[in-house]
Amino acid sequence: MSRNSSRRFRRNRFSGFLAQVESLEQRAMLAGNGLSVDVNSYATDRVIVEFVSPAAKAQYVGVASSQFESLPIVPNLFLMDLHQGASVGQAITALRNNPLIRMAEPDYSVHLDLTPTDPSFSTTWGLHNTGQLGGTADADIDAPEAWEVSTGTGETIVAVIDSGIDYNHPDLVDNIWVNQAEIPGNGIDDDLNGFIDDIHGYDFVNEDGDPMDDNDHGT
Repeated sequence: MSRNSSRRFRRNRFSGFLAQVESLEQRAMLAGNGLSVDVNSYATDRVIVEFVSPAAKAQYVGVASSQFESLPIVPNLFLMDLHQGASVGQAITALRNNPLIRMAEPDYSVHLDLTPTDPSFSTTWGLHNTGQLGGTADADIDAPEAWEVSTGTGETIVAVIDSGIDYNHPDLVDNIWVNQAEIPGNGIDDDLNGFIDDIHGYDFVNEDGDPMDDNDHGT
C-alpha cells in the first residue's frame, strides 16, 4: 500500500473516532463507541494538530515548511508531517507551547472494536467460538473479525430457510424484512406474487403468510 493510500485509509479510520470526542482540547485520547485506541502505537513521521483559527494556521504555515493535510471532521484540524529526525515527543511539546496551536496529539492507531455487549453473545458459538460450550475454539464464522471491516448498510436482505423465524424477537423486530407491497391481514395477494399476506415471508409447510417459528429451531 502506498503512503498516500495508507494515509487515506488512516484518515477514514480516524474520522470516525474524532466524531466521538467531545473536546479536542483534552490531552487524553478518548475511545468512542465501537473504537479503541492503542496509545503505544502511533505514526512516527506526523502528528495531529488543531489550530486556534484559520488565520493561525496561515500564520504558522508562513514560518514553517511542514506539509499539512486537512482532517475535515473538525475545523482547523490537520495532519502535520514532521521534519526528518524530529521525534513525535519533541514535536508535541513544542506545538503545545505554541499559542497558535489549540491541540497537538500523536496520530494514534485506532481500531474498530465492535463485539456486541449482548449478555447472550457468549452463547452464540457459531459467531465466535471460544470453546465455551465444549466445541472447538475458532470453529466459527469469525463474526467479530468481519465486523471490524464492515457492519453493513442495512440494505442487505437475508433469507432464512428454517422452521420459521421469531420476528418479534428483540434482536429482530426492528430489522425484520417487511413486504411493503402487501396489506397485513386482508386475505388478499396484494403484490400478486402468489402468496397471501406474506408480510415477513411465507410458511411453506402450513402454506400461510405467517413464518413465525413454531418449532423453536429457526430463532
